[in-house]
Amino acid sequence: NECEKLALYVGARDAIRLEDVQIIVSQTKNAKAFAVGEALGERNLSKVLKTLDEELWSIGRDSQRSEIGLLYGLISKIRGLLFIKELLANKLIRPVDDFFPFNAQVESLPKDLLQEGSPLANMNAYPLFRAMMQHKNYSREELVSAMSLLLKCNQQLIFSSLDKSLVLQQTLIEIVNGAKAASKAA
Repeated sequence: NECEKLALYVGARDAIRLEDVQIIVSQTKNAKAFAVGEALGERNLSKVLKTLDEELWSIGRDSQRSEIGLLYGLISKIRGLLFIKELLANKLIRPVDDFFPFNAQVESLPKDLLQEGSPLANMNAYPLFRAMMQHKNYSREELVSAMSLLLKCNQQLIFSSLDKSLVLQQTLIEIVNGAKAASKAA
């Protein structure tokens, strides 16, 4: 993921500069958590469960990380997917396959969209670019439902004695399988 981000960022240039790496490459322990969100955006259940397992193992070995922190990253991912869907639906951006044209579109958005509370506030444009590449994997209704499921997950992580890893697994399975479950119920 980090190499892909860097390649998209530098585009057709022949050389990668240190500044490019410092701007784009995740230099924190959050890279694995980013991978869980990416797998969720791709709607790839086996990858979601594999990366979640790896992240939960890492959390167990690092007292400064928690399941709640991972959950908040997943909430951010779903918010980004919803936000991109709305921007596209309102024709405020157009689909592109390259980061630079996308970033230019983000920078030209009305300033009120960049206010505090917006998914764009204090956010690097790259996660939104990835969300644009993945937004077709979910309907708007599925993403709204995912936000409800993540709220329920948050409440269970905080207020219940349930196993945190099982709560996260169950929630992510419900999100990824949302369309299948909804069509079976109909």
